[in-house]
Amino acid sequence: MRLFTHKPRLLLPQFQPLPPRRQRGLLSPFACGFGKVITNYSAPSTTPGTSITPGTSDAMGSFTEFISDTLVTEDCYGIWLNFHTSNASAQARPILVDIGADPAGGTSYGVIIPNLNAACAWTWSSAAAPAGHFYYFPLFIKAGTALAARAQVGNTTALTLRVVARLFAKPKRPELLRCGAYVDAIGIDATNSRGTAITPGASSGEGAAWVSLGTLPRPAWWFQAGFSVDDTTMTSGAMNLDVYTGDASNKVPVISDMTFWTGGSEIISGELYNTMDAHQELASGAELFARASFSGSPVDSNNSAMAYALGG
Repeated sequence: MRLFTHKPRLLLPQFQPLPPRRQRGLLSPFACGFGKVITNYSAPSTTPGTSITPGTSDAMGSFTEFISDTLVTEDCYGIWLNFHTSNASAQARPILVDIGADPAGGTSYGVIIPNLNAACAWTWSSAAAPAGHFYYFPLFIKAGTALAARAQVGNTTALTLRVVARLFAKPKRPELLRCGAYVDAIGIDATNSRGTAITPGASSGEGAAWVSLGTLPRPAWWFQAGFSVDDTTMTSGAMNLDVYTGDASNKVPVISDMTFWTGGSEIISGELYNTMDAHQELASGAELFARASFSGSPVDSNNSAMAYALGG
């Protein structure tokens, strides 16, 4: 009888991990680099951008175009927004702004970013420029789209505000690019042109408790936040806002220590928040919570917070 021998086989684990796959997604809002910026920022000025007249007494006004479709000659993958010059001394001026788009380049606008906070936005000047409220959304906007804004103010006097925009096109490293298809506003009180009521802690102390802003109606992965003061007198100081998700015992940061500055002429100015906290993968139904701390005392009345969630 002839005996046969066999080489032993290499036995693999039952569950062999697959090689890691490269995940597409931005490392920072501008990690891919852009070759073109489209803007309504005019020549050097202390009043840049486009003037918008809000509807009064918490009623949304009409759209005003701020980026013409003739300028949007390429697909765009992000939008930077600044609202400024909407304050008035001794007046409470909570303001919400809708960003509308007409992909056909006309004047029939659909809202693509709802209820952005622009309350008491500080006026640009040689001493404080740029100022006001800032937002960045990695949102896809196709070539040939016209953009417009409309606003509402919780005051019987309209006055105006100004919107400055930058759109980012021609990505240099598209493999790093990720952009969204929609933006949802969380915690909005449209009846009063502000967000969800929140009581900041005074003298740099955190608020007494987390306040729920609400839940996400759709999945989201990029977040921005806003802070409003609806008061005819305002204390000068710095306000730090936190937005977290989770539950009563386990919270994960979404926005950490976003800073807003308030002034005695009823002004608010906030930073552009674009750190890694802003990039979180959250499912539909995730709840968002907010708290705040204020550097000074006393704390103003009618403080509110809101969040903006981009997905798709």
